[in-house]
Amino acid sequence: MERTEGPPRGDDPPTELARLQAALESVNDGLYAVDTDWRVVLFNRAAEEYFNLKRDDVLGRQLWDIFPQGRNQDYERICNLAMFEGVTTTWEARSAFHPDRTVELRMAPMAP
Repeated sequence: MERTEGPPRGDDPPTELARLQAALESVNDGLYAVDTDWRVVLFNRAAEEYFNLKRDDVLGRQLWDIFPQGRNQDYERICNLAMFEGVTTTWEARSAFHPDRTVELRMAPMAP
């Protein structure tokens, strides 16, 4: 019998969001996502470790408040291409957080 109301129980199947969050946590790459107001809505464990930021301190904040060094750089231009034109871009750049590293970045629009 299918439950249609009430709070989740321990025996309820995982929701789509819970499955997505579990998948994001299993990835070794830092992943984060923003909404159309540039507020961070997803920030996985690997992103916490890489950026040395706690998820609770990042979620809901504006991307540009967290990463101001990305303004007026290729990063902002590519973010805008993903947000406003639906363009997916992959590129390599020197890390602003770990200058001794080169990182591969992938910027893609989220599906509605």
